[in-house]
Amino acid sequence: GLVVIGHRLASLDRIFLGCAIGMGVTSGIIVLEVFGIDLLRQLTQLRPGLFFNPNIVTETAALIFVACFASKQYWASLLPLPALLLTHSRGGILAVGGTIVIVSALR
Repeated sequence: GLVVIGHRLASLDRIFLGCAIGMGVTSGIIVLEVFGIDLLRQLTQLRPGLFFNPNIVTETAALIFVACFASKQYWASLLPLPALLLTHSRGGILAVGGTIVIVSALR
């Protein structure tokens, strides 16, 4: 269903922006958790924000960061950065780093 909707759109910029705003909310909760303000009951000491698993948060934040950066929505690509950096998950950070290396090599 979503593939058909995405295929019919002229640009996915609005979709990326909506995802970035949603991840910005999660990033805000993660920043509050870093400073000791717990809004949500968590099962682990790691900071997953609105997600259950910090690895999923980091991977989702990496995808949204790359999508916004590739679509030249630079200010929107800043919204997932706290979720990307403060969850201490290496997978998403490695994905962003690999993407930066590949894009810089292609230019």
